[in-house]
Amino acid sequence: MAIFGFDLALAVLAHRHGRGPDFLIHDSHLYDGVDERQVARALALAAEVRGRCRRKRTPR
Repeated sequence: MAIFGFDLALAVLAHRHGRGPDFLIHDSHLYDGVDERQVARALALAAEVRGRCRRKRTPR
């Protein structure tokens, strides 16, 4: 889950500065052995962050 958090933070920073692809992809190996409640919370957090980022974008 640390990798997910780090990648989400990098995606937010890239988005704020108009860089990056504006999406985050991970395969199922990232979640292997992780409690399903943690996975659900991580995905909910990503959806929440996505909603916030759509409203805030720094123009180039």
